[in-house]
Amino acid sequence: MQQPIPPAPARWLIFAAFAAIYLIWGSSYVAIHFAVETIPPFLMMGGRLFAAGVALTLLSWRSGAPLPTRRQARNLLLIASPMFVINAGGIALAEAHLDIPSGMVAVLLATVPLWMVLVNWLLPGGKAPTPLVVIGLVVGFAGIVLLSAPENGADALNPLGVTVILLAAVAWAFGSIVLRRVDMPASAPISTGLQLMTGGAGLLLVSVFSGELAAFDPAGVTLTSLAAMAYLGFFNSFIGFSAFVWLMRVVSPAKVATYAYVNPIVAVILGALLANEALTLRSLLAGAIILLSVFLITISADRVSGWMRGVGQIGRRAVVS
Repeated sequence: MQQPIPPAPARWLIFAAFAAIYLIWGSSYVAIHFAVETIPPFLMMGGRLFAAGVALTLLSWRSGAPLPTRRQARNLLLIASPMFVINAGGIALAEAHLDIPSGMVAVLLATVPLWMVLVNWLLPGGKAPTPLVVIGLVVGFAGIVLLSAPENGADALNPLGVTVILLAAVAWAFGSIVLRRVDMPASAPISTGLQLMTGGAGLLLVSVFSGELAAFDPAGVTLTSLAAMAYLGFFNSFIGFSAFVWLMRVVSPAKVATYAYVNPIVAVILGALLANEALTLRSLLAGAIILLSVFLITISADRVSGWMRGVGQIGRRAVVS
C-alpha cells in the first residue's frame, strides 16, 4: 500500500523557523562573548548544550516519541561530534582566548554555505550546485571578504582564530549534509535533543581533559555570564536548533544555509550596540551585499528556469515573425 504524502508545512511555520535561525542564532555570538568572560568556553558550551538536550529529550520521550535504534544512535554520535564538539567548541574557544570579536566570528561562519555545497557535491549521490546558487554564494563570499578584511591601520584578525572558525564552519556543513542522508529518529524533537545532549557531553569531556574544569572558580562567575549562558541554552539550543533540524527536513539545504549570511548582520549590529565592537560604513555595505546573496540563493531555481525558458520562447517567436 502506498504511503500517504505528508501535507506541506504551513508557510507561517517556515517563516517562524527561519526567523529563529536568523535572529536567535545571530544574537548568540554576542551572548557567547558575555558568557565566556567568566565561564570557561568548553564548560559553558557543553553545559548549556547538555542541559537543553536533556530537557528536549525528556519532553519528547514523555510525549510518546520512540527512542532511537542502535543504528540511529550511532548516526547521532557521528553528527553531534562535528556539529557541536568541533563547531561549538571552536566558536567559544575563538571568542574566549583567540581574540576574535563576536561579529567577526559570525562573518567567518558565513562561509558555511560554501562548504555545504562542496560537501553535498562530493558525497556519493551529490549534485553539483545550480548556476543561481553559485552566483549567490560568490556574491555572499564577496560580502564576507569585504566585511572581514581589516581596516587601514587596524590589526588583522588572529590567523589561528580565523583557522579555528573556518574549521568550525566545515564541521557544521558536514554535519548538516549528513543529517539528511542517514537514518535518524522519526521524531525531530528527540533527534534534536539527543544531538544536543551528545554534543554537550563531548564538550564537557573536553573541558575535563583540557584542565579547564579544574582551574574553574565558580565564585568569579558574574550574573551577566550566567544570564548569557541561560539565553544560549534555551533560545539558541532548544528553540534555534529545533527550528534548524525541522527546516533541514522540509526545505532545501541551500535555503537553510542562508542563515549563515543573515547571522553576521545581526551579530555585527548587536556586537556594536552591546559589546562596543566596530560598526563602519563598509560593514553596512557588506551587509547589503550579503542580503543580496540571500535573495539569489532563496529564489526558486525551477521558477527562474521556467521564466528564462519563457523569455527564450518569446525571443524565438519574435525572430520567426
